[in-house]
Amino acid sequence: MRTLFDAAGLHVTDEWVQAGGNRYPIGEIDRVWAARPPRRRPRTLALVLLIAAGVAAVAGLTALVIHNWVLVVVGAPIVVVFILFGGPLDLVTHRLENRPHELLISTRGRVRPVLSDNSVEVNKALRAVMRALEYHHDARRR
Repeated sequence: MRTLFDAAGLHVTDEWVQAGGNRYPIGEIDRVWAARPPRRRPRTLALVLLIAAGVAAVAGLTALVIHNWVLVVVGAPIVVVFILFGGPLDLVTHRLENRPHELLISTRGRVRPVLSDNSVEVNKALRAVMRALEYHHDARRR
């Protein structure tokens, strides 16, 4: 018996998959796939744009109050570009890297979620289960 994956409460061997106290024999698994749960409302982009507009407005008003037109003409666009592209890109990449994914298996017509984690861990587990299925099918052919 080879262990192909063991992390986050999921244990995959070439004979079975164990998750949440349940053991599923590899021979009973009909299908395995990864999916993302249903999306929530896209509030992150709206929040980032609102914050960027607020910071740009404050910077522009501050420059006008101190009567420095060079700061308004040169500095405000630089601040706006940084706010719109520098900060939100970090938020977007963080959100894309850490959004939840689920590993699902189908046994005897029932769909069962076996792992919920980020895309990297779910894809590692998916490859391990697919390898276990390949080992099982190769052994049956011999």
